[in-house]
Amino acid sequence: MSGEDIIRVLVVDDDEDDYIIIRELLREVHHRSYETDWLPHGRDIAGALAKKTYDICLIDYNLGGDNGIAIIRSVMTAGRSIPFILITGQDDYEVDLKAMQAGARDYLSKNTLSPDSLERSIRYAVNEHRLERERINALLELGESERALAAAARDWQNTFDAVGDAIWLLDREHRIVRVNKATRELFGVEQSAILGMYCWKVVHNTDTPLPNCPVNTAMKTKKRASLEISSGNRKFLIVADPILEKNGDYRGAVHIASDITERTRIASALAESEEKFRSIIEQSADGIALSDKDGIIIEWNHGEELITGIPRAEAMGKPAWDLQSSLIVDTTQQEAIADRMREQISLMLRNENTPNMTQETVFRRRDGEIRTMQITMFVINASHGRMVGTFTRDITEHKRVEDERLFQEKIMQRTERLASLGQISSAIGHEINQPLQSIKVIAGTAVYLHEHEQRTLSTETLIGDFKKIIERVDRLDGIIKSMRVMLKSSDKIDARPLDLNKCIHSTLDIFKQKLISHGVALTTVFSDGLGKVLFPEVQLSQVIANIVDNAVAALDNAAHEERRIVISTGMKNGSIYLSIADNGPGIPDEQKERIFNPFYSLQQKEHSMGLGLYIVTTILKSFDATIAVSDNDMGGATFTVRFAPERPA
Repeated sequence: MSGEDIIRVLVVDDDEDDYIIIRELLREVHHRSYETDWLPHGRDIAGALAKKTYDICLIDYNLGGDNGIAIIRSVMTAGRSIPFILITGQDDYEVDLKAMQAGARDYLSKNTLSPDSLERSIRYAVNEHRLERERINALLELGESERALAAAARDWQNTFDAVGDAIWLLDREHRIVRVNKATRELFGVEQSAILGMYCWKVVHNTDTPLPNCPVNTAMKTKKRASLEISSGNRKFLIVADPILEKNGDYRGAVHIASDITERTRIASALAESEEKFRSIIEQSADGIALSDKDGIIIEWNHGEELITGIPRAEAMGKPAWDLQSSLIVDTTQQEAIADRMREQISLMLRNENTPNMTQETVFRRRDGEIRTMQITMFVINASHGRMVGTFTRDITEHKRVEDERLFQEKIMQRTERLASLGQISSAIGHEINQPLQSIKVIAGTAVYLHEHEQRTLSTETLIGDFKKIIERVDRLDGIIKSMRVMLKSSDKIDARPLDLNKCIHSTLDIFKQKLISHGVALTTVFSDGLGKVLFPEVQLSQVIANIVDNAVAALDNAAHEERRIVISTGMKNGSIYLSIADNGPGIPDEQKERIFNPFYSLQQKEHSMGLGLYIVTTILKSFDATIAVSDNDMGGATFTVRFAPERPA
């Protein structure tokens, strides 16, 4: 007899004598050969089935501490493909029924066992199991060998159980023949408990299918059918896919139940969010438009209608550049602007990280009114592709107010300069009068000696007097130049974007020799990547020079020999700053505010006019910059200049 005709039997029984009886009964069967193995413990069955392939398993109902039915159920739940026959010491209908529900193929009493009854039961069980495996093979359309099929079935069961939806295989009568683990989570029932039940009983708890049952529909149409149902506070999507024989006859269905409660909630929330978003868009006073990947307008809100005068019905489906350019005041430039805008939109759609683009444009609305608009274009990465969004804001009134504010600021600056003149007029008179009186005394003395005492001054004396006169004239010249700087209107000075670090470098080149001669060590700490400051280059250099000059003069009065100036730049709170610190004697708190007044100096009068920091303050105010003084860790003073951010073009 060939190996294929041998039936491999695993006998699970805690009594070896019972095993021997079964083995001997099978040996009396002449037309079939059996290969029997004995397993005394049910807990070892998984390992035994994994090591060797058996055609059938005969299992005792009572296994000491184990229960044969429970073991059958655990093996079936684990997806093991083997038929079971339950053997007991006595007839019991309840045990028989439970065995069938657990998945046993037959139920035999040890008291009535004979070679014929045992052979017939094994033959029916093995054939029935083989037919079932053939059905699974047809369902999965696999052409593997029996051993490979068993392994594939186990893998399939693992995949089956990994799916989060409840998946059932139904027979022709809609009875459940296999379920996955998700069934317990979704329906709160054990997998084994619903095998053999009708699907509608489990899902709907009804005795008959619903009129619109998707399984009935799939059976009739031989096509997929679906139905959404509610159960308590949960929603399910039921999908039925028919399983057909090769000849097209219906043989069962795959029944999938998906919990769509959360998905439905999200869809509802998304729809509500979209409705709110659309309402916000429509209520926005700003114009909001969307263009698709081809630049065609697909959204045009009420704000755009009001701002441009173009109705939504007219705008929809039109190229964005045609609409925008049609509003340009200069009609000769409309075509060029349309081309430029088309290229701009194309560039934004091609590049991954395109920044937002904002510009101001003067439009002529459809009603003929000329308005100033701020247009911001940005890219939207949607699931169905990239789009370009446009915000249009009417800033006509804002521009008018801003222009009025700038005009008032200029008036205020001029008024402040005039007020400053009133403040310093007496000081100017004193400052100019003092050197003039000195010159008059020096020259008058020489004339008096020559005319009244008939005496001529020596060359050495005259040279000394001339030097004094030159010093006084230089002082007058310095005062006049300083006054010119203070009185010069910032309106007449062109401010432009400057690299602060470069400007400091070029200014410090002039100071190299002076710093060396005064024994001052200079350290610079510049931040990279700073933006530009909007300032006139000459005036910025003068600000830096005056503050550095002030620091050098302070260090001349320092008691220590190690003299240091530290110049640093950076960004803080959205503005660029310049810091110039020294390790000089510092500035007393009561004098920190006064040092910015005209003609006030901490140094002796012959060394300083007291206008340097006042000039710095005057220049900085003209260009929206500020200066402050504070103490530092080196024991000296730190002057910090903060510049207004560069305004976008």
